[in-house]
Amino acid sequence: MKTIKYLSFLGGDHSYLESSPTDKNPLYEGRTPVDTIGYLTDVLTDRAVAFVKREQSRPFFLYLAYNAVHTPMHATEKYLARFKGISDERRRTYAAMMSALDDGVGRMLAALRAEGLEENTLIFFFSDNGGPTMAGTTINGATNTPLRGSKRQTWEGGIRVPFMIRWKGRLPEGKIDSRPVAQIDVLPTALAAAGVEPTADWKLDGVNLLPYLSGKQQGQPHEALYWRLFAHMAIRKGPWKLVKTMEGPLLVADTANPDLSGAQLFNLQNDIGEQHDLAATHADKVKELAADWLRWSKEMATPLWGPGAGGRGRGGPAAKPN
Repeated sequence: MKTIKYLSFLGGDHSYLESSPTDKNPLYEGRTPVDTIGYLTDVLTDRAVAFVKREQSRPFFLYLAYNAVHTPMHATEKYLARFKGISDERRRTYAAMMSALDDGVGRMLAALRAEGLEENTLIFFFSDNGGPTMAGTTINGATNTPLRGSKRQTWEGGIRVPFMIRWKGRLPEGKIDSRPVAQIDVLPTALAAAGVEPTADWKLDGVNLLPYLSGKQQGQPHEALYWRLFAHMAIRKGPWKLVKTMEGPLLVADTANPDLSGAQLFNLQNDIGEQHDLAATHADKVKELAADWLRWSKEMATPLWGPGAGGRGRGGPAAKPN
């Protein structure tokens, strides 16, 4: 018998310190708005640990989506006390919120270890987008240095995020793999770990990463990765990246006739900060990547929603593979 347990909220900017069923954006347990007692990052961890202990005797899927370090910037004295040396209040709170998240991940790993599940659990950890550092985003004290750009942009600062995979006893530990992958690879990788063979009609976009991580398969998991967020775009193919993004509000792109004029070209192997535009000296590469991106874009559905009031959009760019 399958059991689904849910504790979360539906909108962004949820308070970490208090929640009431009468709030505009309440915390839900299932479909019922509930009160919470405690710091929200700790509350989510408590529930996740309890889930592991309760379900440890049978296979389970646990999605622990912390809202940290999203605004509002709330931290308790327990975590703030760890960063007394940071004078900037917002940056100090950011560090405290991150520390609470780090503690939560540690407690989750400890729970798996205590239940003897470490070698039977595939774990993914990743963020949804880069730090919000651009005016018009929910500034939280993050910095993307040495990367260029912010959340809601297709510079590396907006789309390059931490991504860790752990499967004790099955995957090598302490290894850094620089090959580009994306969150879309989580599903086929998890299916493979569970012994499920996807069929062609599922049309999965991602790649099973297990043979690449174990060393059984060489080469690149993806020939290319693509992004499209309104008038923002990018394609990454090998070390090359063609990108067009903006410093201001999000604009709605004409998905039927997208405009790639002025797109810039970078070699990320030599220029991770995207400071040296090579479009003028590598016109053939610009043409190649633009053609690839346009072909891919035509395969995508027309977005069902656009930027909200004032030109502000929602969320971050989504990646798709070749």
